[in-house]
Amino acid sequence: MIWRYEHPERKFPFYSSAAVAAGKVVLGGRDKLVHCLNASTGKPVWSFPTRARVDSSPAISEGRVYIGSNDGRL
Repeated sequence: MIWRYEHPERKFPFYSSAAVAAGKVVLGGRDKLVHCLNASTGKPVWSFPTRARVDSSPAISEGRVYIGSNDGRL
């Protein structure tokens, strides 16, 4: 294991598979956030809030992330 990630404040599980591209790892969380991590270090790069938990797995194409959340939005 190279690194492990747990949000420092939100201790929610991740059921989403991760997508990896351009040195980033993107996955959805039960904490209603889409997380982007540095693939080498596991450090957070950015996050995006949704209105419900995110159990679906992301797809990355041409620098864009596509992921659905349980609020019915993509």
